Amino acid sequence: MGKLMPLAMRADPLVNEICTGIGESSSDVQESMLEALALVFFKGGDKVTAPVRAKAVDLCTTSLLDHTNEATRRRAAAVIGASLRHGEAGATKEVLDGACTSAAAFAALCEEERDGKTAVVVSALKYAPAAVVPHLPPMLAHVLVASKDSEPTTRELAAKAIGYALSYSAYEGAGGASAGATVAAGAGVGAVKPPTSSSKSSSAPEPADLTPEVVAAFKTHMPKLAALLVTLLGDEHPDVRKGAIDAAKRFSRYSPRTAVTFSRELAPILIAFVTKEGGNSVLRFAAERALLYLTNVQTNETLFNSVLAGIEPTASSFLGDYARKVLRKAEIDSDDEDSDI
Repeated sequence: MGKLMPLAMRADPLVNEICTGIGESSSDVQESMLEALALVFFKGGDKVTAPVRAKAVDLCTTSLLDHTNEATRRRAAAVIGASLRHGEAGATKEVLDGACTSAAAFAALCEEERDGKTAVVVSALKYAPAAVVPHLPPMLAHVLVASKDSEPTTRELAAKAIGYALSYSAYEGAGGASAGATVAAGAGVGAVKPPTSSSKSSSAPEPADLTPEVVAAFKTHMPKLAALLVTLLGDEHPDVRKGAIDAAKRFSRYSPRTAVTFSRELAPILIAFVTKEGGNSVLRFAAERALLYLTNVQTNETLFNSVLAGIEPTASSFLGDYARKVLRKAEIDSDDEDSDI
């Protein structure tokens, strides 16, 4: 469907049919249809008329966003977020005004409502970074509140939101010469080897959405977001820590030069996950992938040396050996990020 949507001339009948099916189907079928609808909006949302888009968003908002099934809530939020990519400014404002809440209002919501609203913020950042730029202050204020929620699933969503926002804050494919163009031009030690096209993650940023103006808007919030990421890396719940590790990986993957400037804070924490996390192999593997991108050991020797020089000697010695013996041999183009929010 992702390949066919750009070729389709009319998307309204398909969206209407999916919406009808969502209302009449069991939970498992609903989830599949919601996933398909999000893809339609993301890939071909410019072919959907405003009334039909509004109908789909209303269905997800009123019936599914506070659903007792977490997977249904998350997929409904993905539909709403994807709809914003090609949506009208007024509709985007209405959606985000409804999703972003103050700390007091957030605390008064039930668990499902807090989760659903935060999932909308995450999916909006994932699918529509250009469209949400005017709304970044309230969105990121909501993320801060969500990061302190009592439920680990909501804090994990906050970590995902931070990962998306940080990955845009110095995105190297936006504006001017992209990383790929720099390598093609033979720019030498400053060049970062880009991922191959075959390895593009399903959640990779769309370069066309990340103009220099969009990147600059996200960059304004980078210091506070990076500090919040460090806090979540130390969360008491392993799922939240995993979400924060993935956020650090995403930041390092798509904004490598800037992520390196935070290596003094990030590298020791990620090293600790690799060496001290006990029997949690999931966290160790996630931290290894994050270090692969943070160190740039396979892509840029200059940045690799900068990371080693920026951390204390014992950690630097360990990371240097570990990167050369383990990370240098890893398949960097085999990395697969979570496709859902």
